[in-house]
Amino acid sequence: MRHIILILVIIAAPLSVAVKAPVAPGAPTVKGSSNSRPLYNPSGSNKPNSGLFHVIVHLADGRTARGRVLLPQTVFRIRQTVNGFRYLKTIPLSELRSLSILSWQPLSRGAAGSGRTLFYFLPSTFELITEGGRTLIKQRLKQFDALLLSSRYGSTKVYGYFADYWVGTGRNGRWLNSGSRNFCYNARHPDPACLVRIVFLNRGHGSKSAARGR
Repeated sequence: MRHIILILVIIAAPLSVAVKAPVAPGAPTVKGSSNSRPLYNPSGSNKPNSGLFHVIVHLADGRTARGRVLLPQTVFRIRQTVNGFRYLKTIPLSELRSLSILSWQPLSRGAAGSGRTLFYFLPSTFELITEGGRTLIKQRLKQFDALLLSSRYGSTKVYGYFADYWVGTGRNGRWLNSGSRNFCYNARHPDPACLVRIVFLNRGHGSKSAARGR
């Protein structure tokens, strides 16, 4: 089976780029910051193209939770070139078996005092598993920055991005949360409370109308 790195194009309304640290044990926060809105607001996902999915979410520390998530975009439109031919491929979320986050891109949020620089690590490489095989996407999918998971216990937010402080000057420092002195370490070793995988349980039933009939 060939592994093809694809470029994803999703046409959607612009999302807010203001960020704040996810609420997770040990994650840093920005005191006095005016950026009080998250990277992505999962509670605002009730749009005409949205779909309700039954899922199991996996965190980096091994914890799992089962519930329902409402996603605003239910179709991936992927452009790829094979043997000189340009193709447009459509993958409905309803056909996914699972989606995994493989790596995170650091985004500097500036100096935070005491020799620290705040970084947000945004999901940048995804693995999609469908009946047809495995697809890699190297691009941000903003709707997976944060999910609102609902179950019989209530609702909780699950974050696909995380935050850490780089303490020191240039590359001569260490990450405050992970403790690593390797600047590239966090790109593949997320915060323990970070989302790393979603298993889709109701493949073929990802629309609101289908969800109501269940």
